[in-house]
Amino acid sequence: MHPRLYPHPRTVREKAITLALTLAQAGRAIHKFAASQVDAVVDADGNTYLLRPAQAWMASMNRESGSACGAFTSTRG
Repeated sequence: MHPRLYPHPRTVREKAITLALTLAQAGRAIHKFAASQVDAVVDADGNTYLLRPAQAWMASMNRESGSACGAFTSTRG
């Protein structure tokens, strides 16, 4: 009998849900710990993750400025 090449879809789904919940919990913990002073996190590989409050702020600024490309240079202090 050959081993399965791909995990069972339910296993993948459960892992994805667990990861999403873990990331959401981590984002809330960082936000609470940093008292809203952290907008992004950089991992050991150099990948940058913009936290949800900063994403919401940038989205609102893009809407206000009418930016179609989504690029925005922050002057937020």
